[in-house]
Amino acid sequence: MDELFTRVLHEDSEHGRWELVLGRPDRRLRAFVHGYQGYDETAAPAPVLRQEVPSVSVPLIVNFGARWRIADSVSGTGDRRDSFVAGLHERSTFVAAEGAAQCIQVDFTPIGAHLFFGIPMHELSNRVVDVEDVLARDRNLVERLEDARSWHARFALLDAVISARLAAARRPAPDIVWAWRALVHTNGAVRVSALAEKVGRSRRHLNCGFREHIGVGPKTAARIVRFSRAVDLLGRRRIPLVELAQECAYFDQAHMTREFREFAGTTPSEFASRLIPGGGVLA
Repeated sequence: MDELFTRVLHEDSEHGRWELVLGRPDRRLRAFVHGYQGYDETAAPAPVLRQEVPSVSVPLIVNFGARWRIADSVSGTGDRRDSFVAGLHERSTFVAAEGAAQCIQVDFTPIGAHLFFGIPMHELSNRVVDVEDVLARDRNLVERLEDARSWHARFALLDAVISARLAAARRPAPDIVWAWRALVHTNGAVRVSALAEKVGRSRRHLNCGFREHIGVGPKTAARIVRFSRAVDLLGRRRIPLVELAQECAYFDQAHMTREFREFAGTTPSEFASRLIPGGGVLA
């Protein structure tokens, strides 16, 4: 395994006080894992409600602190969860800890999650599932991670566990892997018919393969890819909305605004105003 890289972000404001430790997985895992995040909320005047918008990551949350309340609206009561995994979503969810929070998050690619959990990804789409229901093996992973003495040690343990599980997994269909990567590399701009023609398969085959390996069909996947790119750019720098729409392969700014309203329930400008360090979004 190569040397772990970490970056630490701090927040200390009226919203609360927390630390976010970002870890980069071993280079041999980076086609399957976007990254690791260690989160420690030491103080907050009230539970911080965050909006989790659709993204190209499948997060695994290994929890060490208070439980999380997850709802489909700001005012929703939601479900109480400890450690969990969430598949690709087509709508936002709203998450808040019930007390002092500490957890580690693994951001899988959809194909990485498919290999790691060994289940069809459509079984996780638009769902939040307790980790015990999807970890047939390594059921002691939560305890092992909690017992590790540092975030660095936890990230190293994840590298080892994920590498072992991926090595034992059945290889994904190469045509679906190629089509997914083509969508990501073009920001979702390539047409589904063009993808099907390139891999020499029918659109029906492509749709079935995407549901198995990604969780949603290629058309929906392309929309999520475009939206995720726009969210990422908004979090990195100030950018005119016209330019943002062009860079993210939308037809025009109006098209982008419609997608933001559907995925995030708001306009791009209002959404950008609620971004916080580490890429979070206050609800």
